[in-house]
Amino acid sequence: MFLKQAQMQFPDARTVCGQAMASKIKGLTVDETFGEDLPDSLSADFDHVMIEGAPKFDELVLFHRKTRTLLVGDYFFNVHETRGWLTPLILKMTGSYKKPTQSKL
Repeated sequence: MFLKQAQMQFPDARTVCGQAMASKIKGLTVDETFGEDLPDSLSADFDHVMIEGAPKFDELVLFHRKTRTLLVGDYFFNVHETRGWLTPLILKMTGSYKKPTQSKL
């Protein structure tokens, strides 16, 4: 959501993302894309798992071996406030309302 702003703030940083993401955001400058395998520039330092069930989103979890840091994007939910009644209902039904967790779906 804020990748373009991050690119403006850090112009020397490289942007590497999944193929679906590269085509999803108009005007995004992408230095390298990947499919099932990470590019060599990342695979030397990171392990990864592609999240099945959401192929259009290129969801993955990265593990940086040296620092033992887990990097996750939208794979977990932590929603505490919403508008309307439908979103809280769905989040409650999937067990992911007002707590950091993964949806049961």
